[in-house]
Amino acid sequence: MKRKLLVLFIASFGALVISACSGVNVSVQDGNVVVKVDVDITEDQLNLAGGAAISLDNQDLIENATVDITPSGLIVTGTVRCPDGSTQNGSITLAMRAANGQLAVEPTNATASCLALNPERLQQIGAQILEGLSGIGADAAESGSQITFNELTMTEDTIMLNMDVRAPIGN
Repeated sequence: MKRKLLVLFIASFGALVISACSGVNVSVQDGNVVVKVDVDITEDQLNLAGGAAISLDNQDLIENATVDITPSGLIVTGTVRCPDGSTQNGSITLAMRAANGQLAVEPTNATASCLALNPERLQQIGAQILEGLSGIGADAAESGSQITFNELTMTEDTIMLNMDVRAPIGN
């Protein structure tokens, strides 16, 4: 069974991008329509769904999650489901950046004592988050389009993204 990390705030990313555009510039370059987009995503937007869950291997890892944006990353806090089935309050910190035209996400910390996240486990979670993020551009790639993330900046309550969407004319 293919392992997936389902993160509601990442799954809703496309809708947030549309609603959070702070600047758009459209041009034609080399037979492509190029849309340069600046997006500001706030904590309030990420927490709109209320009670989001992070799932790993088709099992909830954090339930009733809320997201706090900081300059060093996202802190997702909620009810952690422990390997033995018990629960406790805790969080996971996700560092984010734009690198090589892609979004890069790395889990850097977990606070629940029952959640023994060794470096290998953190790498697994990071790889699964990236797999989930790769779905953002999957439909675009199928049509010959390309999404390039140029810059990602995080403040105390906002993620600011600068990206280009390039689509061949006629698709």
